[in-house]
Amino acid sequence: MLSGLTGATLTTTLMAGMGPATAAEAAPEPITGIEAVETAEQAAADLAVQWEADADAPVTAEAQAAAGMLFFLDARRNQHVHAIHWAFQAGITTGWPVEGSDYPRYRPSAPVARDAMAAFLYRLAGSPEYTPPAVSPFRDVSTSTMFYKEIAWLTEQGIARGWADGTYRPWEPVNRDAMAAFLYRAAGTPHYVPPTDSTFRDVTPGQEHYKEIAWLAAKGISTGWADGTYRPVEPVQRDAMAAFLYRYAVPEWRTPTPTALEKVPVAHNGGFTFRSARLDGYDLGSSAVREFSAQEQTVLDLDTAGAGYEKIETVFAVEDGHEDPEALYRVQVYYEDRIREIADVRPGHPVVYDDAAADQDRIRFEVTKLAGTGTSTFVLGGARMLSDVTPDLLHPDRYAPHQRVYFLSHTEEQPDESFVRRPEAIAGEYFPNSLSYTGIGQTPQLLEHPLQGERGFTAEIGLSDRSADPSTQYQVRVLSADGVEQESYTIAAGAPRWATVGAGERVEVTRVTGTGESPLVLGDARFWVSGWPLQTAP
Repeated sequence: MLSGLTGATLTTTLMAGMGPATAAEAAPEPITGIEAVETAEQAAADLAVQWEADADAPVTAEAQAAAGMLFFLDARRNQHVHAIHWAFQAGITTGWPVEGSDYPRYRPSAPVARDAMAAFLYRLAGSPEYTPPAVSPFRDVSTSTMFYKEIAWLTEQGIARGWADGTYRPWEPVNRDAMAAFLYRAAGTPHYVPPTDSTFRDVTPGQEHYKEIAWLAAKGISTGWADGTYRPVEPVQRDAMAAFLYRYAVPEWRTPTPTALEKVPVAHNGGFTFRSARLDGYDLGSSAVREFSAQEQTVLDLDTAGAGYEKIETVFAVEDGHEDPEALYRVQVYYEDRIREIADVRPGHPVVYDDAAADQDRIRFEVTKLAGTGTSTFVLGGARMLSDVTPDLLHPDRYAPHQRVYFLSHTEEQPDESFVRRPEAIAGEYFPNSLSYTGIGQTPQLLEHPLQGERGFTAEIGLSDRSADPSTQYQVRVLSADGVEQESYTIAAGAPRWATVGAGERVEVTRVTGTGESPLVLGDARFWVSGWPLQTAP
């Protein structure tokens, strides 16, 4: 049903510490030491913790930006980058929003705390319905402690036991031996007889959690370091925890093989060069960049025939240091001659493109500068093709309800012709992918879209800033598939409403007051998939 969203509708979860799986697991050299969270970023870190602790908490602009990103710039070159992306898609992490930036950080070397470990495992289990007890099972955890519900659930499941003194020690980091115990218990303590000879030279039979560590190795979840150690008393870091959870949850996991875009044959190049690009202070290698000083269109056409690529990853963005704050780019992605994606990109507002690409002979990017008079550089950041991809990563909608964006205004199937596709502004905010309707008289008009029977959509609904009569008001009604009213409210100037419409529901709009051309706008109306909206409330 249509409703203003007062909180996050995406799974907003915090992965609060993920430690080194091993150098042997994915990288030639081990990660050493624990990187402390910088004091200067502590305020942003606190904000992230508060936001991600509660899926019903109000969504900040920083949180919204984080939820829309798949690429964490500080994890781009990390050995566990694909596990980190999976964790995002699975709703296990959204990273740390940074004030003043649309690029969240992942902080791959920060340690995992015991309270957050409870949250990870609770969410990995599907966030089951659970009412925590009124009295805490631990003397150092109150019912108001962050992640109390998850800690209590973990305890009732027998996954966490705490210490003999009745404490849980929620803010202490999780060591690698305890992490093995958590995962072993989360798996239901399966029958397992550990070997009499240890897999690791620094872990011996009989020591605490030896069985669980041996089980972890036997399952291929951890292989230890190249020097034969497991390092059981080292804290777990965020990057490796992503890898551990990924391997635990996806038994058929494998590390994809990347090919930088500059290594892919090009059928036509409209002026792109390949180099490292600067985005929000980070250097993103393997980028295709093109400088624009005028409003024009260009093309980058890739010849991918017979290469065996299964996936493409990149981020559409405007490079740092641009001289054109009003720049607006439209990117259209074609597979052969079929349009696959349309995205609008402005400075500071990157758009991720992460999509399956198997059996495609040609992939074409058409980039058009729509607005702006200064010079700016458009970027296909960190662009690469992937092969040997784990099957679940080719179908991210299993995990990522917010993975892809399908604007109603850009689908091949179009709504009623009374709703016009055009960029609009609502209360000073620009929505380039909008549908607008100018009612005449008080005749109700239904918004019906061919795809609505299987998908709902989200939109900012409001009066257009170009309205001739600011006193204009519209009544909006949401009807079920059989015509029963679900909700009704009034839209007026300066009072837009962020809303969702459920699958199969219809929107009826009626102009109640006002004269002249004063359109009602569905700003950036977009479908949702897997039962979740594609964008959270602003």
